[in-house]
Amino acid sequence: MEEMIKLINPMESTFIWALIVFALLFVALWKFVFPNILKMTKEREKRIQNRINKAELSKKEADDLLIEYKEKIDNLGNEIQEMKERAKVESEKLKKEAIEETRKEIKDLLSLAQHQIEIEKNRTVSEIKNYISEMVIAVSEKVIKKSLDKEDHLRLIEESIAEITREKI
Repeated sequence: MEEMIKLINPMESTFIWALIVFALLFVALWKFVFPNILKMTKEREKRIQNRINKAELSKKEADDLLIEYKEKIDNLGNEIQEMKERAKVESEKLKKEAIEETRKEIKDLLSLAQHQIEIEKNRTVSEIKNYISEMVIAVSEKVIKKSLDKEDHLRLIEESIAEITREKI
C-alpha cells in the first residue's frame, strides 16, 4: 500500500505528473490544435467534394458530348447515304439528258442527211431531165430531119419530160 501512496503522492510520483501534463496537453490540443485540424480536415473534405462534383460534372458533360457526337456521326452516315442517293439520281438524270441530246443530234443529222439527199436527188433529176432533153432533141432532130426553132424545142422537151415523169409515177 505504501507503494500506492507513493504513486498518488504528487511529490513523489511521476505518474501523477505525467497524468497532469497529459491532461493539460490534451486540453491545450483540444482548445487550440484540434479545431484547426478539424477545420483543415473539413476544408480538405469540401475541396475533395468539390473536385468530385466537378469530376462528375465533367463526366456528365463528356457523356453528353459523346452522345452528341455519336448522333452527329449517325447523322453524317445518313447524310452520306442521302448524298449517294442524290448523286445516283443526278447521274441518272445526266445520263438521260446525254441520251436525249445524242438522240436529238442523231435526229438532226438524219434530217440534214435527208435534206442533202433531197437536194442531191433534185439535182440528179434535173441533170437527168437535161440529159433526156438533150437526147430527145437529138433524137427528134434525127427523126424529123429538120431543125426546129427554139420554141418548138422547148415544147417538145416539156412534153417529153411530162411523159417520162408520168411513166415513173
